[in-house]
Amino acid sequence: MKTIKSMRKITFFMLTILLLSWVISPFSVYAVASDKESEVMPLANNVLVTNEYFVISSDGVATIRVEYTGYANITRSATVTVKIQKKVLFWWSDVDNGLEDNTWVIYMSGVSGTCTKTLALEDKGSYRAVIEYTITGSGGADDVLPATLYYDYE
Repeated sequence: MKTIKSMRKITFFMLTILLLSWVISPFSVYAVASDKESEVMPLANNVLVTNEYFVISSDGVATIRVEYTGYANITRSATVTVKIQKKVLFWWSDVDNGLEDNTWVIYMSGVSGTCTKTLALEDKGSYRAVIEYTITGSGGADDVLPATLYYDYE
């Protein structure tokens, strides 16, 4: 008899904790969301679309193409940073491309632009291209758009 009462108490306690977690969760999520609302920045006020392409050929040459298309009489220029990283165990490590910080910094002007970079890789493995566009124009604050593309070179 005493065992049944203790089981009921434990069950009641667990149900109470579960119920409280359901009740409290929406409020904490709402608080986080409302804090972030003040940090919302508009996107695509200077650029219409960006496109990225990343592939590694069978002979180990990585090719990255970046392009943007903006709005006539609004988009002025783009600065695009690109780096290739290789996965080593659980971490991503920059691949040496001979430049400072192993990063290509591409400057393009006008309403649209395209650029292609290539790099011969020494080893097979999992790679990614880390890209960030900064598009300027008269449409408002700069658009800062990140993109990451993955490729397994086997």
